[in-house]
Amino acid sequence: MYCTSKAARDMLFQVLALEDPDVRVLNYSPGPIDTELFTDLKTNLGNLEMRQALVELVENKNLLSVETTVSTLMNILEEDAFKSGSHIDYFDVNKLDKLL
Repeated sequence: MYCTSKAARDMLFQVLALEDPDVRVLNYSPGPIDTELFTDLKTNLGNLEMRQALVELVENKNLLSVETTVSTLMNILEEDAFKSGSHIDYFDVNKLDKLL
């Protein structure tokens, strides 16, 4: 369901951008964030392979703080250089010029 909802959101934003050019929309993927939900999943997820992947994110120091990813999003919005309806991932921000 999670992947389906992400794909639906992506298509919705693309359609909104095309059908109403006065509305600016951005599909932002914030990366893995250190939240209570993440901690719960890392501890209680039934799929052991996925749980191990979450543990490795922490061990490899690849987990982002809320402040870090929100700061990146705010910079993207303030620069206002993205194409409406586009998808930008936290880890692709340095490649933003390729998305224009």
